Amino acid sequence: PGTHSKWVLWRDGAIIDFTTVPTGDIHAGLHRSTLISRTLPGSPVEVRGPLLEEFDRGLDLARGRGWLASIFKVRSLPVLDGMPPDRASALLSGILIGGEVLERAREGPLPRTLVAGTALLRDLYLRAFSRLNVPAEGVPEEVSEIASVEGLRALRRLSR
Repeated sequence: PGTHSKWVLWRDGAIIDFTTVPTGDIHAGLHRSTLISRTLPGSPVEVRGPLLEEFDRGLDLARGRGWLASIFKVRSLPVLDGMPPDRASALLSGILIGGEVLERAREGPLPRTLVAGTALLRDLYLRAFSRLNVPAEGVPEEVSEIASVEGLRALRRLSR
């Protein structure tokens, strides 16, 4: 997880598929330069504590209506129901992360899935996987800190 999530599929020690998903970049862009941005803070909020309720609501919307059809809720709920901007940002996080996880799992069960990233973001993804009934495991944050080639090598070792 991060600005661009990387989904790597290994088989017999070799990378056989590599997909980059710009979920974080889309999230940041929606905060800055869209009609929806009028109901959001200037940048995404850290989703924790009471904001997790809206994150979960976003996951449920992504599962039920699809992520793209759900995004406008981030505009309509603040306008019609008075949802505060930080809660709207958490809702958007849930919609986008939920959409990403569901999209990757749409073709059937995923192989063993390891989630790496900063602790906060990794844990949001793990929450999404769990709520959407897609098995996944978190890896220690220090593995994420050595991203790029070394990070991929470390994740490959963990996936065996």
